[in-house]
Amino acid sequence: DLSYHPISLYFKEKIVENKFVDYVQNVLTKPYRISGVIMIFLVFLGGVLNWLISPEIYNISTLILWTIWYVVPAVFFFDYYFLSQKLTKYFTYFYVFYGIFLGIAITITYYLSEQNDTQYYFIGMNIVIVMYYFLVRLKYYWAILVGSFNSVLAIIGLHVIDPGGSDYLDILYCSFYILAINATGIYIAYQFSKYIRDNFVSNLRADIERGRVEMVLDNVLPKKIALQLKEAGTLLDDEFLVEDFENVSILFVDIVGFTSLSSRITSKELIKILNQVFSTFDKISDKYGVEKIKTIGDAYMLAAGVPDKIENPAKKIAQAALDIQKAIFGHDYELNVRIGIACGPLVAGVIGNSKFLYDLWGDTVNTASRMESHSLPGKIQVTKDFYEQVRSDFNLTSRGLIEVKGKGELETWWLESKKLADI
Repeated sequence: DLSYHPISLYFKEKIVENKFVDYVQNVLTKPYRISGVIMIFLVFLGGVLNWLISPEIYNISTLILWTIWYVVPAVFFFDYYFLSQKLTKYFTYFYVFYGIFLGIAITITYYLSEQNDTQYYFIGMNIVIVMYYFLVRLKYYWAILVGSFNSVLAIIGLHVIDPGGSDYLDILYCSFYILAINATGIYIAYQFSKYIRDNFVSNLRADIERGRVEMVLDNVLPKKIALQLKEAGTLLDDEFLVEDFENVSILFVDIVGFTSLSSRITSKELIKILNQVFSTFDKISDKYGVEKIKTIGDAYMLAAGVPDKIENPAKKIAQAALDIQKAIFGHDYELNVRIGIACGPLVAGVIGNSKFLYDLWGDTVNTASRMESHSLPGKIQVTKDFYEQVRSDFNLTSRGLIEVKGKGELETWWLESKKLADI
């Protein structure tokens, strides 16, 4: 739930409010620091102007007052910028205290002044009020507290301090002006705080949506390719994410009897079985670090050696094939698989600008597909090149020469098991 209370502006979910606090600290810390420096500079400038305008007010009382006025914020900001930053957690309370203190200090200073110049008092109090609404970014209710306190104090001060001959209508006008500034400040402080929270919600929703998109990418593409695509944002040309590989092992699996099974059970049950079977294959591919490329109907395609080059890709794909052959018999329905494997060079990558899919191209892919289609139920047929790469670790039986569509006669082998000596 990303909604917040219309008055307090606190998010209803505590975890969201905590995230918002972190967001404010990370995003607005620098502006807060800058506003603090500007505020201290303006206060110092105000003190200098006071000294130039009313030097007679600087007796022992006002000197103590002005010392506190300058020393306290100087110590706070020195610690905040250069030392341990232990005072950071008191930042808001310091700002609130200092805003109230400024109003009181200005009022006392002009009360002690012999000139009692209403104009300078009016300007000084307005500067403090405006600073806390428009410069110092407190939570809006703290800004309202400081602004309203100083507004009431200023109106009282205007009527208590001798106007020095000023027209009473001028004092009423100043009072109205202060109330108008405070009312405007209240509205803007509330709207600004609301804007910050709305902006946070928009960013959070965008992050959630971005996370969902990234999750989809991570599930449909290899991690390496998904990362490259996230960084690029899109594919600019056909070769942007295409790479040549010298030695990749390809495995095709086809579920035998799946078509006849579809005529005996409902479509929903059929998809449920297919999901269970493919999920089992997914676990096997994760176990041996081989890449699931895609599924086509009831066919399943694996590859070892893409997108990351690995040692002995043929041996990894051979072990995955044996585990798939064994796993298919553990399901409720009598299913079998026909498996074909080939190895060699190919091209792999992502092309196009939408509906991204990591795919493989080359004669090796076509040969592996032919090995599967010309295999037998319950058998794993492999090419001669693949046989040469795994024969030292696996038991294989020669099938001899077979006629392969589009390839002519090829010598193939049956992959039977892993040699006991290597188990």
